[in-house]
Amino acid sequence: MSAESREHLRRRQDSDRRDLLVLVHRHLLEEGLGETASAMRSELPWVDLEGTRVCDNVDLNLVLMEFQNFYQVRTYVV
Repeated sequence: MSAESREHLRRRQDSDRRDLLVLVHRHLLEEGLGETASAMRSELPWVDLEGTRVCDNVDLNLVLMEFQNFYQVRTYVV
């Protein structure tokens, strides 16, 4: 793997990690866990949790359902 490919992969992983943290933060707020969301914000000053937005039609529950469907198909297909 070239250095350019490794750098691209690293940037992609960083972006995915940030997106996941934003989803978790939004989920905490939606569930009324403001103090936990605030603690998360203070522990992750390098992530703009307030300024970064995900699509309105994407939430952690949808991600979980998609994962569960994928896992069921993968597990039960022979």
